[in-house]
Amino acid sequence: MYYKATKDPTDTSITIRAAGLQDAEALRRLAQRDSRAVPEGQLLIALVEGEARAAISLASGETIADPFHRTEELVGMLTLRGSQLRGERRQRRRSLKRLLGSRSGSNALQPAGTLRPYARRTAV
Repeated sequence: MYYKATKDPTDTSITIRAAGLQDAEALRRLAQRDSRAVPEGQLLIALVEGEARAAISLASGETIADPFHRTEELVGMLTLRGSQLRGERRQRRRSLKRLLGSRSGSNALQPAGTLRPYARRTAV
């Protein structure tokens, strides 16, 4: 008797990372399989065992995925990671605006030596 060895799905390696120039050909093939164009802008790519299976545009949220493999979970992971990255960027922008004093009043960044003393409000 012969037994076909089946691969344990928990042994599968999944990588999610920013797509680079080295991924251009893999993204083109992936888009071609999905009958779509490669999305514009910065992309995140999902690799399974080193093979490109799905990608998402951080700017538009547009995705491409390999229709010959199960990719629903990969697209979900890419969407989640993309939203996390967009949230981090928004948070960094807010922090930078606070630091640079884009708000008026006492929250604005003061030149050294001109800090206002803390005024405590007391109940009358």
